[in-house]
Amino acid sequence: MLLARLLGHPLAALVIVLVVYWAANRSLSGWLPGITRSIGRAAQIRRLRNTVALNPADAKSLMELGVLLFEAGRPDEAVVPLEQAVSKMDDHAHALYYLGATYAELGRGAEASEVLRKAIALRPEVAHGRPYVYLVQLTDVAKTASATAEEIETWTADALRYGDAETCYRLGTVLVQAKKNEKARRAFSEAVDHYRRSPGFVRRTARIWALRSRMSLRKLGYGPDGGKK
Repeated sequence: MLLARLLGHPLAALVIVLVVYWAANRSLSGWLPGITRSIGRAAQIRRLRNTVALNPADAKSLMELGVLLFEAGRPDEAVVPLEQAVSKMDDHAHALYYLGATYAELGRGAEASEVLRKAIALRPEVAHGRPYVYLVQLTDVAKTASATAEEIETWTADALRYGDAETCYRLGTVLVQAKKNEKARRAFSEAVDHYRRSPGFVRRTARIWALRSRMSLRKLGYGPDGGKK
């Protein structure tokens, strides 16, 4: 409003605000809320709801709808279309991952663990290693699923093996919650290394996870590269 008064033109003020927002969000690698992304996702969700209402047997659209709802932070709405999708294609690793992740977000640990194990059995590298992070969290932190110490070690190693910068950062936060700071240090350091090794077109999305990892390393008493201060 102040800018509109200064310029004497509300539309010009809105354009300037949007340009500044876009430039800031680009430089901060997506730290600011994605307004246009949220609007686009909402439109896709409406379209897919209409599609599955007309054709409930469309497994692909059911999965896409469930994924969008999950990514929008609405696991309670995502669970039904994902369950329906998996019932029609139970050998689809990505569908199983998202269903397992949804169960995990809903606190249904035992079901989440079962489905996530199926996903990694079909494709060990599915979703850049995210299933392993959930499995570690469910067993070593939330205690809503059971596993042996050897399985937890294997999942931790596989998350680092298949993970990208985001996966390694998320694993690090789970390991901090489990009070395994040395292993968390390695995960955060791997996130930073992933960012450094990434080609330019990947770095923009990886940068936020590298920055968060460096901040987490400092909180643990390490330097930004994982060495002792």
